[in-house]
Amino acid sequence: QAELEALKESHSVVVNELNGKVDALQTKNESLTSALQWAYAVEEIPPQHWLGRGYSEEYADAMENLLNSMKQTIATLRLGGDCETIAIDFDLRSEDENYIRADHDELLLPYWKELA
Repeated sequence: QAELEALKESHSVVVNELNGKVDALQTKNESLTSALQWAYAVEEIPPQHWLGRGYSEEYADAMENLLNSMKQTIATLRLGGDCETIAIDFDLRSEDENYIRADHDELLLPYWKELA
């Protein structure tokens, strides 16, 4: 009888541990699902968007790099990754080596809102 009770107790401990692991996996799965939904829902901004507004190819390339960096940072944050510092750079310089700032565009708002 004592042996049966010990087995029941041991079984109960194992079941509780497994339930905890299942809960943790479900939480992680929800986080992954949420991250994927955002990644697929956000509107891609093709280089033609910038070129059509009169920007240079260099500007369009810099904007593509900016958006890729933002998407990567957002994915890392959503998945609970380690982000001690977050750097979002628009790396474009003029001929005299001055930094050029990225202009405001409504299509960027979902990215900025997600980072906020």
